[in-house]
Amino acid sequence: MFRYICLTSLLAFAYAAPIDQQMATIEPAMELRAPPVDNVPAAPVEMRAPVVGIMEAGLKQSTDGAYNFYYRGEDGSFRQESAVVVHPGSKNQHLKITGSYSYFDANGKEVVVLYKADDRGFVPHGNNIMPQISAAAKQNSQLPRMVEEHEPMPQSPVVGGVWSDMTQMQ
Repeated sequence: MFRYICLTSLLAFAYAAPIDQQMATIEPAMELRAPPVDNVPAAPVEMRAPVVGIMEAGLKQSTDGAYNFYYRGEDGSFRQESAVVVHPGSKNQHLKITGSYSYFDANGKEVVVLYKADDRGFVPHGNNIMPQISAAAKQNSQLPRMVEEHEPMPQSPVVGGVWSDMTQMQ
């Protein structure tokens, strides 16, 4: 028993001890640069991606949740997407989305992706997406729905905008 008390005391003192200031200080990482050539200082390395300007863009939104947008970048990139509301006002309400995007990769090859998404899933097609992935996503979106059996939703105890006590109605 004495050993456990000693061990517990030792751990309590160790956790209560102040942290050495040098341990708490985080040293900045050393910056690696190539040595200057002919005594000319090296230019600082830019670590940020270049900002790409938007050449053209548009957006339309509906109060029901439908939308349509697009943009085209200075670098040739492009994206467009449209969504419509399916089964509005029902418990099965969802968006049906179609869209596409494109950009040029590091080798100058244009990458184009077309996609759709709805309550059945996301299905992409493109020249950088393996055909097996596109086929599996399409097949999955076409599977029959599982019918979920739920008990009917209980009626709200609010009648005519006034809260009513359900126990008095019986």
